[in-house]
Amino acid sequence: MKPQIRVYNPGAEYWCPEGCHIDELLNDPNDPVVSIARARVPAGGITRWHRVRDAAERYLIESGRGRVEIGMLDPREVGPGDVVIITPGCRQRRRWSRCPTTRMTLLWRRGCSR
Repeated sequence: MKPQIRVYNPGAEYWCPEGCHIDELLNDPNDPVVSIARARVPAGGITRWHRVRDAAERYLIESGRGRVEIGMLDPREVGPGDVVIITPGCRQRRRWSRCPTTRMTLLWRRGCSR
């Protein structure tokens, strides 16, 4: 990987069967360390229970409020500035309030099996 600046493409977002929109900001096989994506959950939305087998995930909540359920932890309310840490293979889902769309920045280690 060489130093570079990636220009944002707002038309690249797609619907993910987990129940959210995904905008992959950096997902390059030449960068074996990390991928970066933005997840957008509609107001009142809920993602389905799922696991990412081979990847650790980090969510930075950019806007909106909701409830995150991961592993055996009690459900937690989250909002702007909160970071959610999810270990490989950990069961997870997200519920979002009936407020404006929630945006999250997702970072995960390469080699993930979604």
